[in-house]
Amino acid sequence: VAKHDRAGCALPRRLPERLLHHDDQLAPRRSRDRLHPGRRRIQDQGAGRSRGAALAYLVLGLSYILYALIKVDFGFYLSAILFGLTAWSIPTIMAAAAGDFVGPRLAPAGLGFITLFFGIGQALGPALGGYLADVSGSFTLPFLVAGVISLVGMVLSFYLKTPAAE
Repeated sequence: VAKHDRAGCALPRRLPERLLHHDDQLAPRRSRDRLHPGRRRIQDQGAGRSRGAALAYLVLGLSYILYALIKVDFGFYLSAILFGLTAWSIPTIMAAAAGDFVGPRLAPAGLGFITLFFGIGQALGPALGGYLADVSGSFTLPFLVAGVISLVGMVLSFYLKTPAAE
C-alpha cells in the first residue's frame, strides 16, 4: 500500500541508502567499462576535461583574434563559424568537471559556484571592452584582449587536475 500526502498524491518510496551515496548509481563500473571499452583507456591517457577545455579556449581565442585582425567578410564569417563551434562547450565541460570533482550529489552546487564566476566575467567584460574601445577608437583592442584572455585560459586548462579515484 502506497502512502499518500494530504492532496492524495502517492509519496515516492525511499531509495536504498547505497544508491544515495554511490557514485555509479545506474551500473557498476565493470559493466559500464564493458559497454564503453575505450572510455577507461582515454581517461587513463589523460585526454579529458582539461584538454577539451584547452582546445575550446584555443578556438575561441583564435576566433576573437581573427575578428580583430581580418577586416574583410571572409574573416568575419570564419570568426563566427569558429565561435559558433565552440562557444557553449566551456560551460558544458565545466559542468561535467564540477560533477567529477564534487560528485553527483553536490554537482549542482559546484556548477552554481562556477556559474557565479561566468556571470562576473559577463558583467565586467562588456564594460571593460567598451572602455578599451573608447580609449583606442575601435573594437580591435577589446577583441585582441579577449583573444589573449582566452589563450591564457587555454594554458591554465592544462593545470586542471583530474579528481583522485576513490
